[in-house]
Amino acid sequence: MYGSPHDHCDRVVPGFVRAATQGAPLRVDGAEHMFDFTHIDDVARGLMALVNRLDRDAEPSPPIHFVSGIGTTLGELAELVIALAGASSQITEAPPRDYDVARFRGDPARAAALLGWRTRTTLRQGLSQLISDLREEAAQ
Repeated sequence: MYGSPHDHCDRVVPGFVRAATQGAPLRVDGAEHMFDFTHIDDVARGLMALVNRLDRDAEPSPPIHFVSGIGTTLGELAELVIALAGASSQITEAPPRDYDVARFRGDPARAAALLGWRTRTTLRQGLSQLISDLREEAAQ
């Protein structure tokens, strides 16, 4: 999950966005590692849909993942952030860290079936908004 300008700066998305908006290099530990990035607004909508379902139906829900189902490598993410920020930042590739998950791409099928939920915010849209939000915050 990503999308808040108040997210921890050590997380990959805000870290990349902050670096790119400042023209700093982006360090990519494991450029081929793949993740499923879901915008915070989509997750919030999913949680509200789940609350509404539980309010209507006392039956507990099985585990539900609010994910896009789309995998993006860290290398692709870094390139996209730099392009969207219009930055001249360089990418520095480093070996993957031994404690990181190498690949995660979720399956949104259960959220769609039980809640009618799907992501609405593309990665490009969410990153563009986060870049704008961080720049606005920095200007204040």
